Amino acid sequence: LSIIGLRTMLMRILPPAIQLAMGAGIGLFLALIGSQVDMGMGIIRSDPVTLVTLNTPLNFSGNYDAAKMWLSALVFLVTAVMAAAKIPGAPMCGILLGTIVVWSECWASKANDASDSVFLYPFGKCDGGFDPSGNVSLSECYCYAPTKVAELARIENTAGAFGWSSLNSEVFWIATITFFYNDVIGCGATLYSVARKAKYLDENGNIPVRNANMAFIADSIGTIIGS
Repeated sequence: LSIIGLRTMLMRILPPAIQLAMGAGIGLFLALIGSQVDMGMGIIRSDPVTLVTLNTPLNFSGNYDAAKMWLSALVFLVTAVMAAAKIPGAPMCGILLGTIVVWSECWASKANDASDSVFLYPFGKCDGGFDPSGNVSLSECYCYAPTKVAELARIENTAGAFGWSSLNSEVFWIATITFFYNDVIGCGATLYSVARKAKYLDENGNIPVRNANMAFIADSIGTIIGS
């Protein structure tokens, strides 16, 4: 689809209002993910009645969520101030600030054999599992300070391992179509939103065809390699 230009054609036939709405929807979706308790800022948590609600703990005493919330607020404030001052790369600077603070603090805590970090990031086995209630397992660690720059992956157990039996499963095709739809719409919406912000759109509000095709091909290659 990317090579023959169908993805570009799909985005070009959408009205400008839909393109703007798609970009806003992607932004809200990412904001929801980033605000959650488990792996996000800890600003919102699940609620059985309203699905989500604001997370209330703001004191540090024995509270891991509070640490994330205050650090996230600091990063957001720094990013917003830099963006208002029109400093290039403001979002990246905010990301680097939060990363450096957390990594440095984790390295120092581990070097002193502490049971947890100053920001109350618990240590433990990073199993990424879930408890019977579907919540993130308590044994999952949150102190993600790296111990090496890079590591060569071992693929002897996965290289060339295909499971063709899944093609007969209804669940497989539902998942495939869902991920396909999300990737096509998500990438297109993000691409047009960034291009609009960079004032790269033409007089008709579209990205030049060749440039759009190359961007979608790069996205396809990255998706294939990443999966």
